[in-house]
Amino acid sequence: MINKQEVSANERNTSISNRRKTVARGILDRATDAVNDYRAGRLITLRSELDTRLAKAEVARRLWESHRTQHRAVVTRLKEHRSTLSCHKKGFNTAASFPLQEQYQALALAIPAPPTIQIGPLCLSPAEAAAMRAVQETPTNNINPRIIYSDGSLLHTGTDDVSQAFGVVDLTQDTTLTVQGRTDGYASSAKAELMGLIAAVLAAPPDQDIVVRLDNESVVTQFRGLVKERDGTLPRKRFRNTHAGLWAVLHQVVHTRPGKVEVEWVKGHSNILGNELADQAAKGAAQGTTAPWVVDLTQQDDISTFAYCHGGLVEIDLRQLLKQQTTIRHHQAWAAQRRVKRAIADIEDV
Repeated sequence: MINKQEVSANERNTSISNRRKTVARGILDRATDAVNDYRAGRLITLRSELDTRLAKAEVARRLWESHRTQHRAVVTRLKEHRSTLSCHKKGFNTAASFPLQEQYQALALAIPAPPTIQIGPLCLSPAEAAAMRAVQETPTNNINPRIIYSDGSLLHTGTDDVSQAFGVVDLTQDTTLTVQGRTDGYASSAKAELMGLIAAVLAAPPDQDIVVRLDNESVVTQFRGLVKERDGTLPRKRFRNTHAGLWAVLHQVVHTRPGKVEVEWVKGHSNILGNELADQAAKGAAQGTTAPWVVDLTQQDDISTFAYCHGGLVEIDLRQLLKQQTTIRHHQAWAAQRRVKRAIADIEDV
């Protein structure tokens, strides 16, 4: 016979066991729900990252397809000789390339409007042009030759804040005359010095002899071959120059003025008053925010740095153009020669 106490004890144990199972089942269900929520959230995150990567890949693919289409449509190559086949497959150094009309229109949209005032080959803003004309119209003391100091400045090289500028100082007047400006494009101290030299020549009265003193020995040395004795200099030396267009403009400016122009070298940072003032003016312009000076490279008749394409003016890389022309002439001369292996007909041609 079962005791009532034993029955009640068994029921109590069963009830406790059921409650424990219920609690455990609830904990397990909550843990399962948490895991499922984590998996779902992680899956959403992964899907979002995947969609982002796919979108970036699609943009890159479209850009690559557009570039390849434009490259195939723009570039024309010589195929007369078999030696050009490998170059043709690789897609380099086989012939010149010219922008399409759509490309030039796209480029033209990014080109800012040109300045409204032009002084010789210089395209200046109204403020810069007014300062330049004030220096040009200043009465002279009939000092001949006129001594002018010019210097260039290149700051923050290798950074996004790189700037290049120049300063021109004339001490032969009762008051010191200063011309300063900035230039853009390829950052080079030689370019800044060259722009300062052009500004110095244009700032002086055309009928007066001037002597421009620089502390850049390279520019002074090149001035003799690329300006003074340009007619006797080999075309290769005139063209294969980083600033060939500026040298051609300087040659035009120097040889169209009645007065003579000489360039002398002075040691920089040697307590020479004119050089120190020009250096300060150049550094001040480099740290300023004025619009850069622009040189109209069409204002010379020595070299052609521009070509008309679809009614617009396109700048030409002279060095690259010379290489391409040399390659074209080489392939044409090679194909025109009658060699033994070319005298025998190919099997495909028989």
